[in-house]
Amino acid sequence: VQIAHDLPPGLRASVDARRITQAVGNIVINAIQAMPAGGTLSIIGWRGDSVRLIFRDTGSGFSPAALAQHTELFFSEKEGGMGIGLSVTAEILKAHRGALVVANAPEGGAVVTVQLPLLVEKSEIRISKSETNSKNE
Repeated sequence: VQIAHDLPPGLRASVDARRITQAVGNIVINAIQAMPAGGTLSIIGWRGDSVRLIFRDTGSGFSPAALAQHTELFFSEKEGGMGIGLSVTAEILKAHRGALVVANAPEGGAVVTVQLPLLVEKSEIRISKSETNSKNE
């Protein structure tokens, strides 16, 4: 499996690094397992009103049942799978005021999006407050 990434500078979120590493690891492991004959896992970072990490693989994608039940503890369609990875990942992200979104890419493969609140620097807060005050005057 090849891993490609496009992570622009400035992707900062307020997180427990150990827990987010666990969540990202679960997503990467699932993607690799979904491509037993090889393939590509692309990881794209995006910063807007939140930080998003988009994991896209060239595997078979999610079944309709997996799309509906991906956060259900002990749900797995993999032989020998325990059904814990994405459930734990969703809980970790929820604890960080984030979200986990799963989908299938139109051309095949899975797309898993991690969304986390931005880490706002104090200087950004001051600018925002002064802009707000000048608009209200």
